[in-house]
Amino acid sequence: EAERRLTQVLDKTSRYLPNSTDPLLLPTPQSMEEVTTVLAVARTYADRTSAPSGWNPNVPIFGFVTPNPLPHQLRGGQLAAL
Repeated sequence: EAERRLTQVLDKTSRYLPNSTDPLLLPTPQSMEEVTTVLAVARTYADRTSAPSGWNPNVPIFGFVTPNPLPHQLRGGQLAAL
């Protein structure tokens, strides 16, 4: 399920990623649907790469997802069972 969803997201957003001919040139969205897609991808990435607004490092955070699994999550996952 996760692999299928990831493939779908990559297919939808691949045209916004830099191509091999000119990595600095990104296409400009031509419709509001494309703008909505770009913003949805940005929000998804922001949830995984940025601290939430009002973040205080001295207070525990709930609901924040790290971009990679933490060590205790790796030990409790399927790969650790191998």
